[in-house]
Amino acid sequence: MSWIAQEHDPEWPFDDHATPFDLDPDSTALLVVDVQAGDLVKDPDTKYGRKDELVVDKLTSSAFHNTILDHALRNMGITGVVITGVLTDMCILGTARVAAELGYNALIAEDWCGTLTQRAHDEALLMHARVFGRVSTSTDVITELETR
Repeated sequence: MSWIAQEHDPEWPFDDHATPFDLDPDSTALLVVDVQAGDLVKDPDTKYGRKDELVVDKLTSSAFHNTILDHALRNMGITGVVITGVLTDMCILGTARVAAELGYNALIAEDWCGTLTQRAHDEALLMHARVFGRVSTSTDVITELETR
């Protein structure tokens, strides 16, 4: 089932303020925010477990602040990011907002992230969808990328 911002906040003028865009599979990256390497690594001899993946250590809520992430993504030709991970209302929203402010097409995959309460999750998604970017389900993201 699709996530439609207007259904969650019918009073907001999304047509006037939302940021529409299409994802391009050749220039879109998946950002997994605040998932610790120790939670994912199955081989203790491997530092991070996924050789072609960029791992960025961050100290603030945004993965872009004082890191190499923006520089690396631009060098890879990335213009769009699909953001996933933990704490929708903190690090996911912080990363998504800065991504949008830096000019990336920023999409939060709502069912690939979560936080402590449903209300906090929904409010963070709405904040992003109102002005900064898009919110979609994982199924819709995959479908969009496969059909382009």
